[in-house]
Amino acid sequence: YSRTVGEVSCQGTSTVDYMVLTGNAWVYRYTSTKTLRLMQADAKSRNIGLWAKPAVEPYLWRKGIRQ
Repeated sequence: YSRTVGEVSCQGTSTVDYMVLTGNAWVYRYTSTKTLRLMQADAKSRNIGLWAKPAVEPYLWRKGIRQ
């Protein structure tokens, strides 16, 4: 898609890791690492961020299947 891809970090912490750990990002299930999936599971178990209320997976939202 002719996109520039990069990694952003602040004081040695990956922005992606921080967002997933705090429940503010959804992990893409096909290309994410096991570490990111575990971070997401932790955020879900703590009911924080996106997980504070029932969430609809992005692919279902795009298909119009909403709660």
